[in-house]
Amino acid sequence: MVKPIEPIKREWMKELRKEKGLVTREICEIFGISFQHYNDIENGRRNPSVELSLEIAKFFDIPVEQVLESRTRFKKGEK
Repeated sequence: MVKPIEPIKREWMKELRKEKGLVTREICEIFGISFQHYNDIENGRRNPSVELSLEIAKFFDIPVEQVLESRTRFKKGEK
């Protein structure tokens, strides 16, 4: 099992989403991903792909580096 070393909550994503007046389900439709997928990204349980990172950066009008720098590190756990 793979577990986050340090889950990094992406509070900035939540704040920017709320600034746009969007709820999670709406942003999922915009990015074409499931609610669980987006929720896991926002809460640091999953990293967005490079392609999705680019979409997030463009949508929120932020540098892609901000998205990539907030990637959660993972390690393999015991089975």
